[in-house]
Amino acid sequence: MKVVNETKKIVKKENLPQILERIFAVCKEDPNFYLKERIEETDNKINKLNIRIEKFDNLLKEAQSIKLNLKKRIENLDQKNEETKENILEELGSEI
Repeated sequence: MKVVNETKKIVKKENLPQILERIFAVCKEDPNFYLKERIEETDNKINKLNIRIEKFDNLLKEAQSIKLNLKKRIENLDQKNEETKENILEELGSEI
């Protein structure tokens, strides 16, 4: 099948995805379209992948939250260690 642009207008890039969406929407609705099953399978795969991506995004956010929490705890423990070292040295009679 050959598509001919008779108007010689340049199709803007932002309009192209919208045009393709409309074409596929029409093809999905046509019961006699020979690739309808394949389009539906592809849509199902895309939906499953989007669900997986969402799960991975949630895991990533949770991991980042845990990482920040652990960094804060490490900083607090480092500060507490320094204070403890200072206290021990003072009790042993050493000046800081």
